[in-house]
Amino acid sequence: MKPGISLIEKLDDFIRRYHRNKALRGALLSFATLTLGALLLAALENVGRFGVVGRTVLFYAFAATTLAVLATQVVWPLLQWVRLSRGLSHDEAARIVGEHFPDVANLSQRGLRSVTFHQGARGMPAYHALCPALRCRDPLHGVRGRRHDAGVL
Repeated sequence: MKPGISLIEKLDDFIRRYHRNKALRGALLSFATLTLGALLLAALENVGRFGVVGRTVLFYAFAATTLAVLATQVVWPLLQWVRLSRGLSHDEAARIVGEHFPDVANLSQRGLRSVTFHQGARGMPAYHALCPALRCRDPLHGVRGRRHDAGVL
């Protein structure tokens, strides 16, 4: 672990990559799904020879489906990526990382304990008073001496 990177910063980086990958995956799947849907509608129109009402229904159904798919698969993950909407919390990210590496014993529990400690300690005045004396790292305000969470994750 690099000297300037804390567990919280690593989890934040993981959360950003998670939402970016989710948006890219959604864009690719949306493109493929909507392309196949357009081809299917073109084939239906060719075989069915619908009138004006039938074409209108097909068009608006395809337009609504397109908006719904893009909103749920692309726009929502992009909003989470730029943090305009609620995304993964640090607890959820620690669980995902812990589930992904089952061979490392108690990685998820260690990550959750560390995140819980940092979240609980931030609001305690005694923590901020003791932090310079203990030479520990505050995850929000930077290094205050030697880090106590080296090698946690």
